[in-house]
Amino acid sequence: MNIIKLFLLFFNIIFLFNCGYKIQNPLVKNIIKNELKSPITKTNLLKIKIISFDNLGLKQMPQIIKDMKNLEILSIKGNKIKIIPQSLKNLNKLKEINISNNKLTIFPYQIKNLTKLNLNNNEIEIITNKVKNLSNLSELYISNNKLKEISNDIVTLLKLKYLDLSYNNLTNIPDINLPNIIFLNLENNSLKSLPEVFNAKQLAVLKAKKNQITTIPDTIINCTSLNTLGLEDNKIYYFPEGMENLKSLKNLNLSRNNLYYIPIQICNIISLENFWVNGNNLRSIPYAIGGLINLKKLYLNNNNYYWFPENLYNLGNNLSELSIKNNQLSYIPYKILENMKLSFLYLQNNPIIKIHNNLIQWEKKKSTKIIFKKRGNNKVITL
Repeated sequence: MNIIKLFLLFFNIIFLFNCGYKIQNPLVKNIIKNELKSPITKTNLLKIKIISFDNLGLKQMPQIIKDMKNLEILSIKGNKIKIIPQSLKNLNKLKEINISNNKLTIFPYQIKNLTKLNLNNNEIEIITNKVKNLSNLSELYISNNKLKEISNDIVTLLKLKYLDLSYNNLTNIPDINLPNIIFLNLENNSLKSLPEVFNAKQLAVLKAKKNQITTIPDTIINCTSLNTLGLEDNKIYYFPEGMENLKSLKNLNLSRNNLYYIPIQICNIISLENFWVNGNNLRSIPYAIGGLINLKKLYLNNNNYYWFPENLYNLGNNLSELSIKNNQLSYIPYKILENMKLSFLYLQNNPIIKIHNNLIQWEKKKSTKIIFKKRGNNKVITL
């Protein structure tokens, strides 16, 4: 008799352990069923390593997730979740979470083993010193939140490679001392200066457009792996000496700043291939522009050029695309194509009244495309 009772007790324990879950949301239930392709039991939930509950209109995290002990990747973007439950800290194998496009107000510090965390499009206002708990984090995306403050402890995340803080309300951020950082996005904030950049020799992309930045820190020259630097829509007027140390820089965007001339420091970056200085107050080109021996594309639109800047001839034969739209050019000299081997020359929206006939004939014979348009009722006269 005792043996039978023990057997029944053991059977009941096994039954309770593997009993079906009562899940109220049918969409959640169907997703789990489709993932498992078997009954939803506590044992079977241990089989789930990747799962997505995207765009279900959820107001809270499904409680059943806490029993997915082997879960590695969780996506629950596009819902209305305000809080991440503490129970997720027990999911020791969880490495990646995408909880973008929700209503979070508090940063999820409790999930310590994460390597990738996407919090884009939420309502988080502060990153406190608890961020140091996430010491394994290599990717952090927290764009389009309401961030006003970031703890200095973010620099303790030494494994961090990708950091996106764009579209927030930041007026300053800690100095960057992250040896493995590759990508840093600070766009659309209210920064008055770039952070000092220390020990960031792996940094390849730095984006900081649409801020209030006036100067570039001297430490930028230590970023010897920097490939792309986007600083458009700021108030920049100062660049440090030693810019030639940026031996990997190929793309530089300085459009819509407070530049009255192209700094000589920029002309020393021999690796530069694409250069934007649209929408400044430029009237001339420095003779030293010839130092940009690898420049392929140059954009000078929306400046104050009244005469074609002949110092551009110093760029020689490497420049393939030149755009000087929306300026005040009235005469286009033939020497452009005698001295440069352009593939594209953009001249739209200049008050051109004279253009050399040989230039037009040259275009018909060669592969170069010269694109220009009359302004108002002005008639273009070919000489």
